[in-house]
Amino acid sequence: MRTSLVMGRRICLLTALGLIGCDFLSTEPKGVLTTENFFKTPDQAVQATNATYNMLREWQVHVFSWIGLTDIVSDDATKGSTPGDASFLGDLDNLTFDPGNLAFADPWAGYYKGIYRANVAIQHIPDVSMDATLKARLIGENKFLRAYYYFFLVRAFGDVPLLTQPLTPGEFIQPRATSAEVYALIVQDLQDASAALPKKSQYAPEDLGRATKGAAQAMLAEAYLYLKDYPHALAYADSVIASAEYSLFADYSTLFTQAGKNSSEGVFEVEAAVMPGAAVRRATDAPTFSMPRCRACAARRTSVGGSTRRHPSSRPATSRAIRASRPPSSIRGSFSRTAAPASCTSTRAC
Repeated sequence: MRTSLVMGRRICLLTALGLIGCDFLSTEPKGVLTTENFFKTPDQAVQATNATYNMLREWQVHVFSWIGLTDIVSDDATKGSTPGDASFLGDLDNLTFDPGNLAFADPWAGYYKGIYRANVAIQHIPDVSMDATLKARLIGENKFLRAYYYFFLVRAFGDVPLLTQPLTPGEFIQPRATSAEVYALIVQDLQDASAALPKKSQYAPEDLGRATKGAAQAMLAEAYLYLKDYPHALAYADSVIASAEYSLFADYSTLFTQAGKNSSEGVFEVEAAVMPGAAVRRATDAPTFSMPRCRACAARRTSVGGSTRRHPSSRPATSRAIRASRPPSSIRGSFSRTAAPASCTSTRAC
């Protein structure tokens, strides 16, 4: 009798565990978001787009490695600091780098993460039931950002893999596309973005910093300059100027400070926020397009984050100008037309 009772309990226990196990395996996990269950609401479409923007503030996108590849490796910046501090940047400065340098691996990974996020959003937002105008705008924002990420990659690395949709694990090995093919996607994405995005003045204050029609046209102008298609470059640059959305900032000396944030001169700026409970992140240099300046202005230099750079006014229209570091709320990247410094004494037009 005792044996039967014990065996009966064991059978009941095993049966119960079996039932519980089967029920657990057949129940979808709660509170876990995937691409299959996420894109259901307009808010989630906006959140997915915000995630694409978020990569602009990541270490792999606009911090040390980016500064190294865009300025320190050239003749307009030096690394500064001590030799042991970020020594991989010293290798760029001294032209003693090799293919294993972190400055190459970091942006490659970071910019492709941004492209992945854009591809996910572009693929899934069309299926969301939402306002058609907002849907078109969000897709346009992601196409603008995808073009932005590819525009850096093609200039930094030349031929690169061209990904326009999320990959499955079996597709991770991709051949390089030609630079011409990459530029073709950049131009198409920016043209699509220009057609779908509102003007800067049409955004609500809380949406300042999102991609605009003017930003898409400004980047198109620069892309066509790299392609040496000067008629198209001029046409898109003229469109930005004729839009009456932008004007020179009154005080150039404060343009690259908090006072110049989202000013009349900013065409595209990377916004930032300090999250409650998060560690305060030091702001870093961010990209900007600026007009060419006179030689008198070019003589001025500024020191940024331990490295020395020429004054932003010394850069040609299609190069990157660097501003001094500011608190996290002022991290930004802007396409801008900048006025000459007040101290400019040259009689030549700046």
